[in-house]
Amino acid sequence: MSKDPAFLFYSSDFLTGTMLMTDEQVGKYIRLLCLQHQLGRLREKDMLKICEEFDEDIWEKFEQDEDGYYYNARLDEETNKRKRHSELQKSNVEKRWNKRRSTEDVQSVHENDTNSIPKLYDGNTNSIPKRYDGNTVVLPLENENENTITSNINTNTNNINTNTNNINTSTNNINT
Repeated sequence: MSKDPAFLFYSSDFLTGTMLMTDEQVGKYIRLLCLQHQLGRLREKDMLKICEEFDEDIWEKFEQDEDGYYYNARLDEETNKRKRHSELQKSNVEKRWNKRRSTEDVQSVHENDTNSIPKLYDGNTNSIPKRYDGNTVVLPLENENENTITSNINTNTNNINTNTNNINTSTNNINT
């Protein structure tokens, strides 16, 4: 699986947690978080490369594991949650795909049996089923609205003619 290009950033939590830091400290802290996201747990050398020296306000945001690597526990937790969610979504897609493939296998067994597979299109768009075994039915390209548009234009023209006749009748009644 490829590297996740992003992590969830809770701005309210970040602002609360960095309220007493200087702008320079906040910049170093966010760079360390980004570096942890890209590389994983950080060596002390990596921390010093960004911080230039030990800064208690920044370093207290990181824990040290048994191998001596530094990590922000919240970022670690959020990254793992996102990874688990992504794996779950991938699993769900694979289940749907496998279900679809098994449906296709059943259909191929009955492809010569015209009673087991409904006729999808006979030229009449009203006969096309709304759903077919959970898969999308692809309709042939045609201008289905052509007759409707022409019908609406004719109806509107008749309405205009009727309204014109009503106006003429009203005008005649006023003149009489």
